Amino acid sequence: MDPLRRAATSGAAFSLASIVGMRAFGFLTSFFLSHVLNQDDFGRYAIILSYNGVGMLVAGLGVTIIAPKLIAETVLPDRPPGADTLAILRSFLTIAGVTALVVGLLVTAGATVIRGSLGANGASWSMLGVLGLTVAATSLSAAIAAMLQGLHRTRELAVFNTVIAGLYLLFAVPASRAFGVTGAVASLAACHGLVTLAGLFWLPPGARRPLMSPTTKAVLARGVLLGWPLLVSSLALASSGSLLRTWLGKTVSLAEVGRFQVADTLNQAILFVPLALATPLFPLASTMARATREERARVFGPAFAFIALLSLPAALVVGWGSRFWIGFFDPEYHAAWPIVYLLTAGYFLTSLGTITGALLAGFGLTMDSLKITILWSALLAASAMLLAPKYGATGVAAGYVVSAVVQTAVLAVYYRRRLGIRLLSAPRVLVLFPILFALGWWLLGRVSPLVGLLLAIPASGLVLLTSLGLTRRAISHLARWIRPDPADSGAGPA
Repeated sequence: MDPLRRAATSGAAFSLASIVGMRAFGFLTSFFLSHVLNQDDFGRYAIILSYNGVGMLVAGLGVTIIAPKLIAETVLPDRPPGADTLAILRSFLTIAGVTALVVGLLVTAGATVIRGSLGANGASWSMLGVLGLTVAATSLSAAIAAMLQGLHRTRELAVFNTVIAGLYLLFAVPASRAFGVTGAVASLAACHGLVTLAGLFWLPPGARRPLMSPTTKAVLARGVLLGWPLLVSSLALASSGSLLRTWLGKTVSLAEVGRFQVADTLNQAILFVPLALATPLFPLASTMARATREERARVFGPAFAFIALLSLPAALVVGWGSRFWIGFFDPEYHAAWPIVYLLTAGYFLTSLGTITGALLAGFGLTMDSLKITILWSALLAASAMLLAPKYGATGVAAGYVVSAVVQTAVLAVYYRRRLGIRLLSAPRVLVLFPILFALGWWLLGRVSPLVGLLLAIPASGLVLLTSLGLTRRAISHLARWIRPDPADSGAGPA
């Protein structure tokens, strides 16, 4: 168990570096595209990207989502992949290639339906013509990433994802200058396609070619059987995001979608820590699927407190600095800072449950994950769609906060009763959150944008000072993962 803990700790560090790089590249891409494209086109771009996310999930059939678990179950620490692992990897490669091609063609053929959902002036035929290619390319890259994750090759996975984000920044801006939204979407396909070809060489030599055999059929059947709840969960999230953007564009304006997209991009920084933990925790949780309730709580329980401790300062920097950060965008976006601030509250709350999907999938509790996700997605869609026609993107952000509060309460009860884990295990941090959020809302309209950002520094310090015990436990827990007690050596499931 100790090698896996060290791998997860190291993996979290590389994942964090990768996510910071990816989000930085993503922010810069959105920043430059918001300058190159007008507000309506930026809104169209956001909606088309959301459609790509849905298509990519459909192409995965749930197999791509569950692949890290199935692969990790056959990988032995500090040993090269065996014959069983290689057969599974080749099977996944074959399945991903076929489904990517089929779904990509279907998306291209269904361009008329997609265009109709956006309205007559929603998107041009050229924009939608390249969407099928983009779906195919991104679904293939997702498959390669899943295989690297299952092999515990977190460093390679970090480089893989970061290079894609960096290349997209380089390609998207000049392509959008030349061809508008069509160029931005086409460059996404090019980046994922190129890096996917390079990523094949990070797979073991015996896993780089297709495999058509009974093993492939068995892997497909088991992947779909185990992965369909995760597929439905992911589709619910992706579809709700796509539906909200489309609804906002139809009931208000495409420019309003652009403003919401800018606010959403700025808030991605809050998820740095939880997303960094989720990547290595998925295969680690898979190895503990048969562990006792107490062992799971001991290993994974502290993660939620650490997420709260580290995510709240990030939320303060984003939220209290919202007027400052929004100032980097064109003047027509400057009035969108309340959207950024409201989303900040929602993102902080949802950050507490970000690793839920990874843990429950690893433990084999995919049906529980499905029920929780469906509840949150339905509540988000209903509340945001109700508020959007009157309040625009601000209403969507408010709906996000309402659904996040309910989701956090449901997760807290579930984790306590089902797994013996306290989701809300950092009470001082969680008490400070509404106080600081209300204080920031009152302050931001009374101080300059720069002062608002600078005030986030002492506010973050207050969070850390009032949680010194939690900070010490975080450092102690990290030290035990890196240098575990010899008495614990070999503890945990075989």
